[in-house]
Amino acid sequence: MDNSVIFTRLPRFFDSSTCGNPVQGFPLICSVFSYQEKSLTLSLYRLSFWLRITLICLKRSVMDSEKKEYTFLWFIENYSYCWHKNAEGLNSPEFTADGLGGSAFYLSLYPRGLTDAYEGCISFCLKRCEVDDGPEELPLKYELSVLSTDGSRLCMTEYQFTFKKNIGYGNPRFLRIDEVLLRRKTEYLPEDTLSVRCKIWRGEGNIQPLTQISARTRIGIERMSFHHVVEGFSALQPNEKKTSRIRSPSKKECVMSSSVYFSDGSCCEEKVMVEITPSSPNQILSKCKISLLDGSGKVIECREADNRFDATRKDIHKLPLPLTRQVILSRKSEYLPDDKLSLSCECVFSTGVEYQKIERTLYDKPFVASNQIRNTVQNNGICAEKLSECRSALDDLKEIYSNRFLTDVELKTKTKSFPAHKILLCARSPVFKTMMTNDMKEKNSNIIQVDDLEDDIVQQLLLFLYSDNLENLQWESAIKLYYVADKYAVEKLKKICSTFLVDKVTTSSVSELLLLADMHNDCDLKKDVEDFILKNEKQVYGSDEWENLIETNPRVDESTDVSDLSILLVIARYLNVNELEENLLLCYPLTKRCTGEGIFNAIQSYFCENEIDWAKCCGVCTNDEKSMSGCYKALRGRIEIVAPHVAWSHCCIHRQSLAAKHFPDSLKEVLNQSIKIVNFIKANSTNT
Repeated sequence: MDNSVIFTRLPRFFDSSTCGNPVQGFPLICSVFSYQEKSLTLSLYRLSFWLRITLICLKRSVMDSEKKEYTFLWFIENYSYCWHKNAEGLNSPEFTADGLGGSAFYLSLYPRGLTDAYEGCISFCLKRCEVDDGPEELPLKYELSVLSTDGSRLCMTEYQFTFKKNIGYGNPRFLRIDEVLLRRKTEYLPEDTLSVRCKIWRGEGNIQPLTQISARTRIGIERMSFHHVVEGFSALQPNEKKTSRIRSPSKKECVMSSSVYFSDGSCCEEKVMVEITPSSPNQILSKCKISLLDGSGKVIECREADNRFDATRKDIHKLPLPLTRQVILSRKSEYLPDDKLSLSCECVFSTGVEYQKIERTLYDKPFVASNQIRNTVQNNGICAEKLSECRSALDDLKEIYSNRFLTDVELKTKTKSFPAHKILLCARSPVFKTMMTNDMKEKNSNIIQVDDLEDDIVQQLLLFLYSDNLENLQWESAIKLYYVADKYAVEKLKKICSTFLVDKVTTSSVSELLLLADMHNDCDLKKDVEDFILKNEKQVYGSDEWENLIETNPRVDESTDVSDLSILLVIARYLNVNELEENLLLCYPLTKRCTGEGIFNAIQSYFCENEIDWAKCCGVCTNDEKSMSGCYKALRGRIEIVAPHVAWSHCCIHRQSLAAKHFPDSLKEVLNQSIKIVNFIKANSTNT
């Protein structure tokens, strides 16, 4: 017999317990051969066995030459309620891996900076544990990053250090506090959860992911709402406290006390104070809202405090009511029914770490971080190549839209109708959901009028809603789609458009983008535009587009000063002996939002410090800012509470746009040249 055809196939396994016999279950023709032929068969088996051992050794040698990657994911829930002061850190659970030589590590994050020198920053580092089984020194390459909901990196820094025990390395200026908590909060803190990642590499060559560890830390918060009624308020003496103790419904114990008193001083300084005192030092008051109620329980005025966004933690101990004791007593029938002052209080406490645990560890397999963060898709071991041959859900939805299959609603422009599906519109837009589920005309007629939109914009909107994709996005279409996304609350589309516009903005188009951000009250977009303006001051402030913007929208540059501050100017006209004089009374920077409350508080503080009585103020003249002229929450409404006799008027000289409204062309040209000079000086301090 020809020995070359002894096997139909070589065996893939060898079992040493069978003394050289092949593992049962393989169809081998050699079972009917002679003894000599069986000897040859066993020799070939031994050869295949040693070949397999050699291949395993070679494979291990190749793996040893690869760069091994270990990943640690850390999710911090309720991050904005981190109570830490400067130099106080939040530590992750400790972790290790087989390839780290017995060394153990943890991540340390300082929400308000590592030291006073890093105020306004979030510090972040990798630390080695004080006690572990590893060598005294361990050289590592690693990466620290913050992840978005889709697993992409929002920020990242790589490092290479030799770690000794109880030593850590990182970046004390890893992030800005205001960027995470304010300007880009929706990106960094979806559902108030910060997702950070540490990747550690050992070796050189191609990266071989080996271990992924996922941990979670949850900051505990406790919300308390209660009413505090102060009886006999008019008889209350200075600094005499009326205290109420609040018990927790779950713990059946006192968790805080609320005290109301007024300070001694002149009439305008008799501030009514509300003092909040937690019963435990572990309870940090993070947010507080105090509302003054009338006899029917309706909120009249309120005062809020929130220390979560402060670069340096400022503990909330007491809050002044927005009205002084004198004002409350002067309107006793409204504010003091039966001589009782009624307050509604809402408090949110940070109670420390309530949960911390390593939740999952994956070994020896590639992984994608985004699967662990959001929308995990498990394919039960099916390879990506096979899945790529199949149609996705988005492909099927796009085909349903293209074929107009079983549509049940129409979007109508002035010239065209676009069939769609109610269920999909409701799923993608809360505004459409309200239209389709509440008693509105769209629900009954199955027609949504979109007369303010062009046909191609509606087409692009529907394409995105069905396919999650945009085609051929241009500047003009991005502007229009941003408007649509904001109108119908399609947040992802809005983010795509704003990101595209910021990437494509130029010095000639920045005015249009600033106006768009201002019209839609988009703080994140406005901040990005202002950053661009500050980087290109000379070109922007000296451009014709900027001058046209300020002329047609004079209030837009209220918060785009080079210093990024709104400046409150108060000019007083008064009688000095028998002479009428006019002088600058107050120049005050409004470092936060330009609101009626902020303006009033600035003026009120100045009046109290200089013992100026509101009763002597006979008139107020303002420009047309909403924060100035509104008769309820704006400056006018607040002044009318303390000085109802004041006469109001509108300032007729408001910026250069109003001043030049009826100028002849020759004078306008003179003014335009002056404006250019002013803008040039304003653009940079060195131009002065």
